[in-house]
Amino acid sequence: MLEKSFGLLTTGEKFPQLSNDQIIVSGILEGEIVANIHYRSSVSAGTNLLWEINGTKAIL
Repeated sequence: MLEKSFGLLTTGEKFPQLSNDQIIVSGILEGEIVANIHYRSSVSAGTNLLWEINGTKAIL
């Protein structure tokens, strides 16, 4: 199993990552559109995610 770690930007000191990361963002956009993003780090059991954001002013 791959050992994961993270480091402090200020000192460069490394620490073991003992749990998976999760980030959840939820909100209401213009036009009362509900948007949710849930990111969790782990090994993918299926196809990896390809995320494209297409807008009226740019493609990210």
